[in-house]
Amino acid sequence: MTGIRSVSKAIAAGVLGSLLWVGSASAQVITVEIQEGAGPTFTAVGAALLVTGTTTANYRVAVTANGDAVGPTAGSLGTDVLDITAVGSNPGTLFVRVTQQGNVAPGGFPFIVFNSGLTANVVPPNQQTGTLATLFDPADGLFTGTTLFQQTFTNVSDGASDTDVVANPGSPFSVSNLFQITANAGTTGRFTIELTARAVPGPVAGAALPALLGLAGVWFVRRRRKNSAA
Repeated sequence: MTGIRSVSKAIAAGVLGSLLWVGSASAQVITVEIQEGAGPTFTAVGAALLVTGTTTANYRVAVTANGDAVGPTAGSLGTDVLDITAVGSNPGTLFVRVTQQGNVAPGGFPFIVFNSGLTANVVPPNQQTGTLATLFDPADGLFTGTTLFQQTFTNVSDGASDTDVVANPGSPFSVSNLFQITANAGTTGRFTIELTARAVPGPVAGAALPALLGLAGVWFVRRRRKNSAA
């Protein structure tokens, strides 16, 4: 499933005055939160993260997160949530929230093109459902913003991708990868989100759209092959 959403002319016009703003170097911060239901929250913060062996009441979770916060690819954020294993007898809903703050795209680039690639690897008879989503927040908030793309996978190994175009806010912004997972006891699964960003120097329209979609398709096929070989 691939969709294109362009920002309105009004929104675009509102940021054109700040496009030449370059700004000082911004501090990249990635925050990972892992929580089961309303239980205690495990939190990790860094420029790039590898979280292994984390357990909630009924899950064992491993997470890697890294991205780009400055330059033409500012806002790219990759999250691999590996070995989602329901180790308890009565698993609740598992939440994994990953946000990268302090992203700064170059001034003079009016738009940012985001490609969301979501994958699930659940091999029957495992029973796991994952709702995956990507978010963009021009206010640089933590786990907040507008949803770029969301998809639910139930008991399958599959993937989905989406391309979205947003206005460059001309100031630090945040992006998030969100996972909501439910599982039967004793099951395992792997869920990943690859959010890629590319600042572009002008409106994305007409002949540029097929090229962008083609690049997104090539990336997504390669990602699926890589996950299948893992």
